[in-house]
Amino acid sequence: QAVQVTSGKRTKMNFKCYCKTVAEGDTVIICRGLSQVQAVQVTSGKRTKMNFKCYCKTVAEGDTVIICRGLSQVQAVQVTSGGVIQVQGGAIKIDDLLGKQYGSKVYSSNGKAWVLIMHPTSEWWTQALPHRTQILYSTDISIITMQLELRVGSVVCECGTGSGSLSHAIIRTIAPTGHLYTCDFHEQRVKLSR
Repeated sequence: QAVQVTSGKRTKMNFKCYCKTVAEGDTVIICRGLSQVQAVQVTSGKRTKMNFKCYCKTVAEGDTVIICRGLSQVQAVQVTSGGVIQVQGGAIKIDDLLGKQYGSKVYSSNGKAWVLIMHPTSEWWTQALPHRTQILYSTDISIITMQLELRVGSVVCECGTGSGSLSHAIIRTIAPTGHLYTCDFHEQRVKLSR
């Protein structure tokens, strides 16, 4: 590792120097096991808008969340106050999701139905996508990213967005400084992938 020596002052952390403490603006790596590694930008206590590159602990208005009742019943939901999600056994108010931690179980008003609220990782996103095209799964995606030697800061051009399964995995791999250019001839697929 490269270390930048300074005159006692803390320099802004970057990928060339190592700092002992974390400060606002730093990018840190959060690991929750080998399969869940994410780069997160440190902010001053304010919650940044959730997106597919950073992880937030709780659900907020405007977030896209994955709700599931097992691997066969997975869907992406845009969190907007006043909305309702219909599931087998009851209805769940979207207002009940606000402020909950990702990974929480939320019950319907009648108590008979429940869903798990999950952060939209590329693995969950792949499960939630409608399979309009031939979809790539995690095993295939990991081989593709390895063979292309993708890493933070890579610039990728993808032809054929399709369902967006590979796109989301690429974004997570190259974030926060990389860029993905993707295109598809089918206008509806592009809108759904966004």
